[in-house]
Amino acid sequence: MTLSCFDLGEKMLSVDEARQALATLIEQPLGSEQIPLAQAYGRRLTAAIQAPINVPQNTNAAMDGVALALPRQGIGAKQTHWPLAGEVLAGQYRSELVPAGHCVRITTGAPLPRAPIQW
Repeated sequence: MTLSCFDLGEKMLSVDEARQALATLIEQPLGSEQIPLAQAYGRRLTAAIQAPINVPQNTNAAMDGVALALPRQGIGAKQTHWPLAGEVLAGQYRSELVPAGHCVRITTGAPLPRAPIQW
């Protein structure tokens, strides 16, 4: 039986007939098994998994740009010149603080550099 309304003409299905017809379209649950990851292609997980670490492990840049280190609250909007203090590329990490009032060129995927907090 197909579930096209055009195949039935004027005949209506009973609720039980409709349930039975719909049940044929639903995949039946499968058993679960543990297999090596290399053999898991095309399979489905039977349980949720959670990474033991944060991925990515730090806040990173969504696109190429500039990271600004504001000197104090409200001052950044008035500042018109931001001296370049360096560059951070994807896969690199800048251990030095970005000096307040300076900027760092940053590429997509690079971790955001630390800046002094002066509020």
